[in-house]
Amino acid sequence: MVTDDRWSVGCRNNTVLDVPVAESIAQLKQVDALSRMYFFDLMDKGRLRVIRKTRLNQIDYLLSLNGLTQEPRRVVHMPWKWLFIALVGLVFGGLWFVLAAITGDMFANFRWPGLILGLSVAMLSVGIFFIKMERKDVFVSPHAGVALVEFVVNRPSKSQYREFIEMLVNAIQQNEAERGLSLQKQLAGEMRMLRRLKDEGVLDNDVYDQAKMSILQLSDNPVE
Repeated sequence: MVTDDRWSVGCRNNTVLDVPVAESIAQLKQVDALSRMYFFDLMDKGRLRVIRKTRLNQIDYLLSLNGLTQEPRRVVHMPWKWLFIALVGLVFGGLWFVLAAITGDMFANFRWPGLILGLSVAMLSVGIFFIKMERKDVFVSPHAGVALVEFVVNRPSKSQYREFIEMLVNAIQQNEAERGLSLQKQLAGEMRMLRRLKDEGVLDNDVYDQAKMSILQLSDNPVE
């Protein structure tokens, strides 16, 4: 297997990284709709540090810019469960209103409160759906297409976000132009980086196995 120090980057959870000391070029902090906190640090020597923090854990890892596509994919996260709750509220309010009308005087006084409650739940859920709906820019690995890092669009502000993404894209393009790795070195390096991320819990086994198959199909020589 081809080795190349320029791909010698992995996760910081439990692994001592074999990377040189790098200086920060630009930083970005974000909080998504699920209150997960992200810290991104674009560093020299072709590195991107990512810290993802939730209430339960924190993951801190480094990526080589060699392992990222030059342009991100724009995706939209849709919190469908809130639309389901809205549908339940509408059904509840409608059924309550009909049943109260059918049963006559016994539930007549509760007919309108039940309908209003159902409609209120539906309207509130639809509002939360739009609040939690997010656009994200996702950078993937060049050959296997594995999502490695994602950014919530225009957070914390539109200007800060655009400035950081432009610097990141320019750094990826400059890094690729300067190093000019062969296809086999790219495949070997990408495979090694994905394996490191899998070992550190950033990627699950299924994602890694699919990525490995994709890279093996592209490689003329086996990549372990």
